[in-house]
Amino acid sequence: MGLEVVGLSFHFGCAYKHPEIWANTIAECRTVFDIAEEIGFHMKILDIGGGFPGGVRKMNRFHEVCLTIRTELERHFPESSGVDVIGEPGQFFVTSAYTLATKVVGKRRREEINRRRHASRRHASPSRTRVHQRKQVQLHP
Repeated sequence: MGLEVVGLSFHFGCAYKHPEIWANTIAECRTVFDIAEEIGFHMKILDIGGGFPGGVRKMNRFHEVCLTIRTELERHFPESSGVDVIGEPGQFFVTSAYTLATKVVGKRRREEINRRRHASRRHASPSRTRVHQRKQVQLHP
């Protein structure tokens, strides 16, 4: 086909905040780079994507993730490897770029809401009651 494989890219999105996920994936990328080299591909790009935790409340988590990424990149892709690393920190910057302010005009106690909800369910006909099941999906083996 005449294609040139130049690197790998992964992106966790905002769902994954645990640093070890980045550590494991960077190590797996090293394995893929090594296999590619064995079969004749000289990859030089690693895109670690984005999804970095942002905002004031998640600053400690952001620092943990960055420290883990730096440590794993130094271990598996040192500067001497010649691999260019791309990060996409958009979420990190944008999360703290806005604040929402709103006026509370009324509130209810939780017990009151639950009582109303249970009362309305007692009068619901079985044919109109819907049951939704959540499916558990395994994203990674």
